[in-house]
Amino acid sequence: MIVDASGLAGARLLGEPPGIARHDLCSAAQEIRAVRDRGAAEALFARHRVPLGEVLSFVGSAGGYSVLNLRLEGDHVSMLTGSIPAEGHPSGRAMIERFAAEHPWIGPPIRAGARAIPLGPPALPLARGRVARIGDAALQVFSAHGSGIGAGLVAARVLVDAITRGGGLAEYETRWTRERGGLLAAYDVFRRYSQRITLAELERLVTTGLLDAAMMRPAMTQLPPALDARALLEKAPRALRERALVSRLARVVARMEAIRALHPLYPSRPGAAREAWSRARTRMIGRSWVASRP
Repeated sequence: MIVDASGLAGARLLGEPPGIARHDLCSAAQEIRAVRDRGAAEALFARHRVPLGEVLSFVGSAGGYSVLNLRLEGDHVSMLTGSIPAEGHPSGRAMIERFAAEHPWIGPPIRAGARAIPLGPPALPLARGRVARIGDAALQVFSAHGSGIGAGLVAARVLVDAITRGGGLAEYETRWTRERGGLLAAYDVFRRYSQRITLAELERLVTTGLLDAAMMRPAMTQLPPALDARALLEKAPRALRERALVSRLARVVARMEAIRALHPLYPSRPGAAREAWSRARTRMIGRSWVASRP
């Protein structure tokens, strides 16, 4: 038995992950830097009304799919960034360098790292014969914010359980796709939507309360979208003032729910039924309407 956990540029034992283009690569960077002036650092967090110990996030400063997170811890600051350079934006590392240059209280790096994260719906097949793939090699990434470690660990647990129960690699593929694949594939639709939203549109969604903490919390915790009927009714008057934006977002959410509903139906055996299922998923995921604007 061979498990391909070799990442984006690895062994490709089950072939190339489908559909990965330059626009589907997130440039992520993380650094821990010294703090030269603790008072100036605390002032930045206070100005944005973020308690010390919490994360201060700047979203959309380098394209719709971008983030710069700061956490102040003692005499150092943790910085985490991500962006899509193929769309003309600075890389994650360049975002850190630029922010540090603009804020003299940020000192030199203590530890640093950067890499590309593949974004897309999970690859299939996950197993063939005696070979299985896992992690980035299988596109097991929570695309909404480019998190692959957690998804890979969950997949590893499913793989180990399937093997120890005697179900083998076929059970790993079926169980993971049914239980986790839909969530990741659905949030990749949201990723493509956020990747193309402008900063002005994002500001309008946030300032009007249409995109609030309650709506974003499931994405941050890697859970399905939570649609509370009462909360939606309360947003209705504001939604009427932003009909074009709301219409696009509503179509995205509807497509996410359809994709999630499809995955528990993944056939357990190769054959015509699985091929039909794969065609249905491709139609749902591959539609260009996510990127379009009215």
